[in-house]
Amino acid sequence: MTNKRLYNKPRYITQRGKTFYINFRLPSGTFFRQSLGTDSLKAVEVTMSRLTPFIPLVQNGTMSEETFRAKINGVREMTLEGLNRLLLNILEITIEDADFSSPNSRYYNSTQSLDVLAKQAKTMADVMRSKMVNVDADTASRLWGLDKEFIIPEDLKPSLLDNTKRMIHFHDLQFQAINAFSSGDAPRYEKIMDIFSKEKANIAQAISPCTLAEEEADCPLLSDAWKMFTSEKGKGWASTTAKENQRFYDVLLYVIGDIPVDEITKQHIRKTIGVIKGLPRRNKNPYSEMTLEECIECDVPEDNLLSSQHVEKHLKIYCKRHPTTVWFIPPVAVI
Repeated sequence: MTNKRLYNKPRYITQRGKTFYINFRLPSGTFFRQSLGTDSLKAVEVTMSRLTPFIPLVQNGTMSEETFRAKINGVREMTLEGLNRLLLNILEITIEDADFSSPNSRYYNSTQSLDVLAKQAKTMADVMRSKMVNVDADTASRLWGLDKEFIIPEDLKPSLLDNTKRMIHFHDLQFQAINAFSSGDAPRYEKIMDIFSKEKANIAQAISPCTLAEEEADCPLLSDAWKMFTSEKGKGWASTTAKENQRFYDVLLYVIGDIPVDEITKQHIRKTIGVIKGLPRRNKNPYSEMTLEECIECDVPEDNLLSSQHVEKHLKIYCKRHPTTVWFIPPVAVI
């Protein structure tokens, strides 16, 4: 039986019989080879979209083969630590939404009256409590968006259900906090925000500090991931396309900063798109002579704003499903 090299995407994949393998050359001249345990090309594309950014790190010795093998296994099978990480991510987004002083809160510049916000929040809190009572193990993974990308071991399903109920509870608390703030009940609002802080500390403590430090060291920064993407995908770009895509990336970098790609959330993307909607068309004066920062800060007449089609182009680059670009939007389902 021989190995069959697949020349279509994704890269670094061979097929032996019906099974796909990840396969690439190491600096020593030998090959790294491991089965992905599937005959589904679609499953391989999902797996490789997460693993490809780490392959250059293995090839240059920054990441050990053992660590990379662990990541391969982690992609195929969810762990308790992975579930706790997702719960922490959800909690952080929830706290931002509940914190009226946070620019990332969807209510920070709300045009609705406090009375309307209070009534809406009370209704949503009731919905969350009802959802928490009715959720079961079969629907839990779908609420997280895990059902198509991860294998959930049988012994992990009780923890998945427990974390799902905690996630819904956090959303319940979020709407209770919004109701309290909008109703002028400051003591109740502060009490709920204090509960959030304690829950965040408890979840963070449950995650291994050593593993967190290792992932921070292994995961590339946004700027490094962009370089990997453009060095591969950008080879076929025309100069005008390359300049335009670079501008799209520059906005993202300016808004969220050069952070590790596994820390980028949907909240970051929403915030970036909000900034993009206020940008002018750069091919018109005086905006063509302005820096990005000046364009963001200036008051642009509606006739000079980017078209909705151009805004969608930004989002298309950020969400493009290419092996080195999945770092833009992590698979976290927000209720």
